[in-house]
Amino acid sequence: METMKCNSCGETVLSTDKFCKQCGKSPISERVWIFQADPLRYEIIKALKDDEIGDEMHWSVNQYKQEIKKGDTGIIWQSGEKAGIYAITKILTDPTVMEESDAEKEYWLDPKDEEGAKLRVKMKITKLRSPLLKEKIKSTNGLQDMSIFRSPRGTNFPVKPDEWNIIRDLIIWNQ
Repeated sequence: METMKCNSCGETVLSTDKFCKQCGKSPISERVWIFQADPLRYEIIKALKDDEIGDEMHWSVNQYKQEIKKGDTGIIWQSGEKAGIYAITKILTDPTVMEESDAEKEYWLDPKDEEGAKLRVKMKITKLRSPLLKEKIKSTNGLQDMSIFRSPRGTNFPVKPDEWNIIRDLIIWNQ
């Protein structure tokens, strides 16, 4: 029998189990990750508008290398003055060493950041009509303790299922 880790508590469960024996939750809850862009290093807003890049983009995986998987959901977050969520993604590949497209490389502000193949995922991008800004997110009950607020340095951050449910609702109301 094939086993997997419960997405809620990390316990090893059979792939056929509908509920985890440890926590009682469904072991296959949707996994969601924030992929953060620093506008002082990468011009993500311009990249998201680039027709040559289109709706598929590559993103570095520097944390949670074993946990981020094909089929997970991603949130494109820009840090800085206009911090917030700019796009939602579906992760199309497991983390693999790969290059970005030439079109994506154009938006790096420091050429050494674009160097060669790195551990990345490929994502299908759905841009938000208007960003969901950090101030709105941080002032919403249930989102004040998100991992990106507790330690904002890094590229990849997990989003808890209850946080994702709230964020989805905010995105629907924000659009």
